[in-house]
Formats: sequence, structure tokens, C-alpha cells
Amino acid sequence: MPTRPRASPDHTRNRLLRATINLVSRSGPRAASIRRIAREAGVTEGAVYRHFKSKDELWRLAHTLIVDEMLTQKESIVASPASARDKLAAWVRATFANFDKNPEAFYYALLADHRAPAILGPFYHRQGDLFQVLIRQGQSTGELRTIDPTLAMSHFSGLMLNVARLVHEGTLRAPASQYADEVALAAWLALGARP
Repeated sequence: MPTRPRASPDHTRNRLLRATINLVSRSGPRAASIRRIAREAGVTEGAVYRHFKSKDELWRLAHTLIVDEMLTQKESIVASPASARDKLAAWVRATFANFDKNPEAFYYALLADHRAPAILGPFYHRQGDLFQVLIRQGQSTGELRTIDPTLAMSHFSGLMLNVARLVHEGTLRAPASQYADEVALAAWLALGARP
């Protein structure tokens, strides 16, 4: 009886990462057991443990791969000489473009209610920390009103991520990018406008 060729380790690893992301996006983090991830990827549970030490390691790598690309874009935005208002708008556009490109991955990394802070440690906060740099820059030039940067991040991410969540669940029409200007304006009014 002929045997099927074995998939390369990288191919299997990528299938497991994709299966984790898709399963969490569709069914939520509680549904993403090792058994269901393996079934979704078309491999055995043993294969999961040959590629990852634990479910946490699998989740951590999936999150890191997704967020690293966004961080690179946003580091460029923060480093640019643009005004704070333009940086806020560019951040929103980049965020929604990432959502539109891969809604499942975006949902997994930024919207799924899983134990990301505990699993990821300091990496989990890198995007928020970077946004706080943008806020401090805008405050130092007088473009943004004085507000605690953590509270500013909460306002901003609430505006942005809720739109992505509503598009993901079908309450708002896709693509999310069509709402970028409206969200950027709301962010500017929340953070830049003086009372």
C-alpha cells in the first residue's frame, strides 16, 4: 500500500497556526482545545505537541506573527514627522487595512477574549505602549489635550476595535476601511479637541 508523503514541519506548523486563528475567530477561544485545533489542521494531537510545547506557545506564536506586521507599520507612523491628527488617522487606516486583509487573524489577535496578557507578557502591551508614545508626542506639541495616555489609548482603541468587531459579526458592512475617516475624526474629537 503506498504511503502518503509527509508534510514538511514548517507546513504542518503553519497549518496549526492557521487552524488556531480560524477556530478562535469562528468559535471563540474556549472552543480552541488542542483536540479541535488538531482536527481543524487535519493532524493528530501528537503532531501539535511535536511542533509546540504547549497550547500557550501555539497561541503566543500566532499572536506574535499577526501583531508584528502591524507594529512595523505603526512604528513608521509614530516616527513620521506628520501632525498628531495625521498620525491618528494613519493609525486607524493601517488598523482597518489589516483587519480587511485578514479579519480572522485580526480578530484572533485583538478581539478574541482569551488570556493574551498572561500568555504574551510584555509583548501584549507593545502596540498600546507605542500608541502612548504618539499621544505624548501630540501633547508635547500642544496638538492633543492633556489626558492620561492610558485613558487616551482606552478611548481610541474602543472607537477603533468596536468598529472591527461589528464588521466581524456582520452588524456593519465590510470593509472596515470605509469607516476609517469617521473613526479618525471621532478619535481626534475625543483626544485633540479642547473642551
